[in-house]
Amino acid sequence: MHGAIRGQWAALGWEHSRLGYPTSDEYGITGGRRSDFQHGSILWHQASSRIEVIHATIPAALLGVDLERIPTTQKVVALTFDAGANDAGLRSILATLAANGVPGTFFLTGDWVSQFPSDPALIYNAGNRIGNHSMTHPDFTTLTDARIAAEISSAQGTIEAAGGDPLPFFRFPFGARNSGTIAAVNADGYAAIRWTVDTLGWQGTMNGTRGPDFIVQRVMASAQPGEIVLMHLGSNPDDGSTLDAAALPQLISQLRAAGYGFVTLDAALG
Repeated sequence: MHGAIRGQWAALGWEHSRLGYPTSDEYGITGGRRSDFQHGSILWHQASSRIEVIHATIPAALLGVDLERIPTTQKVVALTFDAGANDAGLRSILATLAANGVPGTFFLTGDWVSQFPSDPALIYNAGNRIGNHSMTHPDFTTLTDARIAAEISSAQGTIEAAGGDPLPFFRFPFGARNSGTIAAVNADGYAAIRWTVDTLGWQGTMNGTRGPDFIVQRVMASAQPGEIVLMHLGSNPDDGSTLDAAALPQLISQLRAAGYGFVTLDAALG
C-alpha cells in the first residue's frame, strides 16, 4: 500500500477505522489503483487524483428495508440519478453538479455501462458516488434467487471493470421489490435504496404540458431532512426531452434557498 491510498487509510485511523485491516496489496484498476480491506476499499482515480472510500458493510438499521429517506434531522438532500436507457442528460447533469459543488449518487445498470463504457469514469472522477441498478433492469419480483444473484453480481463486475465500485447501494428496477428480494440484496452486501420523491422527469413533457418547473415543484413539495430525490440520466423515448437535466440548476438553487445542503447516500451509512 502506497502514496495516496496509504495516506487515506492513515487519515481514517489505520486498522481502527471502519475499514479494518487490509485484505489485499494495492493493485491496478481501470484508470487507477485500489486496496481492499475487511469492510471496504480505497480507490485512487488517476485522471482526477480523487481518493474514493467504499464502505461495504451495511448498518443493521438498513437491513430488511428499501430506504425512502436518509435517517437524519439535518436539512440535507441526496440527489440520485438512474441510468438504464441512454446518457443524453449525463453531461449536462455533471456540469451542473460540478458548477454548484453538489455531489450525486448514480445508479447504473451493467448494460448501460457496457453501452457507454467511458461514462462511469466521468461520474466518479467528478466526485460522485455509484450504485448498482442490476445488469439488465428486470422486475426482481419475477426472478428466481439464482437470477437475482446473477443480476447483482454481473452488474457489480461490469461496473468494477470500468474502474468504479457500486457497493453497498442497490436500487430495484422499476422500484419493484418485496421482503424476499430485499433480503436477497442484503445477502449480497447491498442496502436497498428507494426514494422520497420521483420527479417523473422520465415521463417527458407529456405533449408539452410539463417542463422543468414541474420537476422543481414536485421535489420542493416533498422537501424534508434526508430527502432522496429520484431523477434519470436518459431522454424520454417519445419527445427526446431531458427534463431532469433541464430542471437541475433551478432545483439546486431552490433547495439551497430553503436551507438544504447536499450529500451522497454514504450519509445513510452513519
